[in-house]
Amino acid sequence: MAPLVGGQRTFTLSSGPSYLAPADGQADIGAGRARLRIDQLDSVKFPRSGYAATAEILDSRTGLGARDNYTRWEGDLITAVSSGDNTVQLALKGGGTIGSSPLPVYDQFSFGGFLRLSGYQTGQFYGESLAFGRLVYLRKLSKAVLTEGVYAGASLEAGRIGGQLVPGNDTGLVTTGALILAADTVLGPMYLGYGMGEDDNRTLYFFLGRP
Repeated sequence: MAPLVGGQRTFTLSSGPSYLAPADGQADIGAGRARLRIDQLDSVKFPRSGYAATAEILDSRTGLGARDNYTRWEGDLITAVSSGDNTVQLALKGGGTIGSSPLPVYDQFSFGGFLRLSGYQTGQFYGESLAFGRLVYLRKLSKAVLTEGVYAGASLEAGRIGGQLVPGNDTGLVTTGALILAADTVLGPMYLGYGMGEDDNRTLYFFLGRP
């Protein structure tokens, strides 16, 4: 928990039409922040039991040196239950604004990617509010040399990103899924995933480390 945050955020447009680029490419940050974290999971890499939750509120004020006045909230929850070699994980995530002031472009929610609407590119969605849920099934296949375990499974995911920055992006409920092969190696968790989204969106992922 950090009561005050400040500084300057610099950003550039890497793709897309020029009208999406910020006018000056930077924004002063000055805000009060409250954050709560509870973690009762049995593993940070491949949890089989327990739960974890995070909640955060950031209150940006021009009186603290910020460019804009707004209040942003974000929260997430993950739970896991297991029976034998089978594990089911449920994850929920949400975020938005408190009050009438909209979120500025530089502090909106970026979403998309592996296990974050897996059928779409990383950061493909960008908007003022977020609601997301994910159900993952994993089965531990075996232990092998240089690994603590090899897992195979699948995910079902659904999300809604409101007030999207890019006109024409879907602001309704988006559903996706993924096929997952993973291993807990000495270098960290390793994932190979194949994401499937609506309108024939398909994405192949490889991660070494937590996605």
